[in-house]
Amino acid sequence: MSIYLENAASTPLLDETLEFYTKQIARYFGNPHADNDFSRECRKAITKAEKQIRTAVNASKDVNIIWTSGGTECFNSVFFGLEWNAGDEVIVSSLEHPATNNPLKEIAAQGVKCIALPVDKSGRFSLGDFKAALSEKTRLVSIMSIQNEIGVINDLEGIRKVLNETGSKALFHTDNVQGFGKLKLDWQKCRFDFMSTAGHKFHAPNSCGALLVNSKIKLKPLFFGGGQQKGQRPGTQDAAVIAGYGFAAEFNHKHKDEKLKDILELNNICRTGLSELTDNEGKVLDVIFHSDEECTPYVLTFSIKGYQGAIIMRFLSSIGVYIGVGSACSAETKTPNKTLTAMGVNKDIAYGAIRVSFGWQNTPEEIKIFLEKLQEVIKSY
Repeated sequence: MSIYLENAASTPLLDETLEFYTKQIARYFGNPHADNDFSRECRKAITKAEKQIRTAVNASKDVNIIWTSGGTECFNSVFFGLEWNAGDEVIVSSLEHPATNNPLKEIAAQGVKCIALPVDKSGRFSLGDFKAALSEKTRLVSIMSIQNEIGVINDLEGIRKVLNETGSKALFHTDNVQGFGKLKLDWQKCRFDFMSTAGHKFHAPNSCGALLVNSKIKLKPLFFGGGQQKGQRPGTQDAAVIAGYGFAAEFNHKHKDEKLKDILELNNICRTGLSELTDNEGKVLDVIFHSDEECTPYVLTFSIKGYQGAIIMRFLSSIGVYIGVGSACSAETKTPNKTLTAMGVNKDIAYGAIRVSFGWQNTPEEIKIFLEKLQEVIKSY
């Protein structure tokens, strides 16, 4: 038995994408940058994938796409690709991913100030605080679409409205790694300048990311080499991986509404079952849900009072049930969950946090088995 409920960390290829991608590996093995007919066919596959990605977020055809190794490289391409001046300011939420926060710490050495918006107990910041933080010095606003640890959906259209109302010239980046292929997000409504995506979060091939960039903006490259991708990201592109990325983007775009209903069902089954867990004496346990019902149903983070999430995760992992204890990128740390402590959650409760995240491959039967196994682990804790 194997039940995978850590889809916010990485997702498996769906059968449809796997079948398509396998064919592309055999077909598009050529170098798309060479000057022959076969290479041109590989370039056509890349061009098609770029069109599929733009369509998925309603981006116009002049929006540029830079292919990267994943979300982290996308973020770094934006943060280190811009020209900064001492005194420039960046506004983020206090719950951004380390792949945003850590590059910004490096940029701070250039005299750039990072302003982190505080969040309330639900993990949300206010547009009022955002407006108050804006100034003539604000060079960039970088806000994630879906928070990766608790699933809060940020009001990106609201941010654009404030930017317009204030006449701000700040550039607008969204970390859409958790949202792409799941969340309805409109490039033209939000008028983004940058959008970061990563294949392994939406059932696409791994080790590939796509950074969408306003065509009026030129970023400095992180790497130097053969001049591929107009010198923005040199290196030989993998046409098969990119074709699979585009296929998954189109497939998810077409089916995300119907799949959302399935994910909601899984979330509801899990939420109800967690509320019914009992201890050895039959007493209902105190389960604290950190993901409220306004969060994306793809993520459900909770704590069981008196129990450590890491210990429960190891017990379940030993029997083939895979869950998380927060961001997979920081799972090796021994400190309380920083997202939850920023929300004002008690450190003991935050230390016990468990994240269950759902994918399109999961079934109601798997959730029921997970709940049964979790109850067994609690009884033997």
